[in-house]
Amino acid sequence: MKDCDVQRLRRLAAQYKEIAILDAQRENLKLWYNLNNKTPIRPTLIFGDIPWHEMNVDDELTLECEGAIARGIETFLRQKIYLWKHMPGDMIVRDYIDLHVPVVGCDYGIDQKFEYKQTDEKNVIVGKTYIDQLQSEEDLQKIRASEIRVDQAAYDQLAEEFEQVFSGILDVRHVGVYFNFNAWDLLESWHGVENCLFDMIDRPEFLHMAMRRITDVSHHIIDSLEKINMLARHQDDIMFAPADCDWGEQGTDSGCSAKNAWVFGTAQIFSSVSLEMHEEFELPYAQEIFARFGKGYYGCCEPLHDRISMVDKIPNVQKVSISPFADSVKAAENIGKKYIMSNKPNPAFVATASMDWGIVERDIRKTLRACRESGTPVEFILKDISTVAYHPERLWKWSEVVKNIVCE
Repeated sequence: MKDCDVQRLRRLAAQYKEIAILDAQRENLKLWYNLNNKTPIRPTLIFGDIPWHEMNVDDELTLECEGAIARGIETFLRQKIYLWKHMPGDMIVRDYIDLHVPVVGCDYGIDQKFEYKQTDEKNVIVGKTYIDQLQSEEDLQKIRASEIRVDQAAYDQLAEEFEQVFSGILDVRHVGVYFNFNAWDLLESWHGVENCLFDMIDRPEFLHMAMRRITDVSHHIIDSLEKINMLARHQDDIMFAPADCDWGEQGTDSGCSAKNAWVFGTAQIFSSVSLEMHEEFELPYAQEIFARFGKGYYGCCEPLHDRISMVDKIPNVQKVSISPFADSVKAAENIGKKYIMSNKPNPAFVATASMDWGIVERDIRKTLRACRESGTPVEFILKDISTVAYHPERLWKWSEVVKNIVCE
């Protein structure tokens, strides 16, 4: 790494450290720890999937470094500093930096092929039409396991450069892989969304064969990561939110076991089908994988307010996603005290030509009221924000408005 890049990054790291040692970090950690143990002090809030290309104010996000690794580190530091300054919510800035060990082979042997359309050339979010690569049973052989190993050369380079940047400022933690079981999101990206939906009627056995292969490869990935000690344990975050919690006896086990980790799972395509189909094509496979992990977060954009009975059948679930497409009032009634509601306010409210802050407030208050009546712990994660119409201050104000509401 060039010396000029190192010096730039060390200055940013020092700013980051100043934030990380504030008393507020310990206060926020307590908030999340209690929430994740279902003994909340109050509801919490955080952001995810931010349209960073619309956020730059006074060059706060403008990169100055030249090298690729340096620019990646710079992006991370600048974004964290920006969030804390403008829209902190209840975020935690840790007093260390994670170096994610480069592990190769954690794939399913097949890549996406797609055509895309883009409405804003600066936005990395694009619309995709997937090209079907799984037309026959023979094609399912493309879904296969790979050898999983650490890329030692890449790891050595990262370790050296992280040491250059953070030595004497922040500790560096070397962490492994966070495992997600989003089998249907993968399958539809290889086979096409419409093809998957049609095959639930026309070729159900074909889809079960595909899901069996994906699940078997998932077991292989977990087994391999455990064997080489590269499955991340006691993660800092799950779906953007701090994941700190009481692991009980598992907290004293330093072994690399899935029982010491969170798993995230989702099957968003089932937004369009019945509960019966959701259970037939997703539940048996999710049950296998979630049973291996200590704690689970289930769901993303699919509305689950009327499918909590299915979630009840998935082992070790701790949090359930209640998306903008779900009914948060019915969700709270059905969840009760069983799970933490991970509520996703509608990002469309901050994307329109003009802002209606009344609708933002009414939406948050409606969910809060329902959760209080049902005794349901709740976190708010504003995510999937593809645009704020180039008004970054909207997210700053959203953070302030919602923080005031949850603190009442």
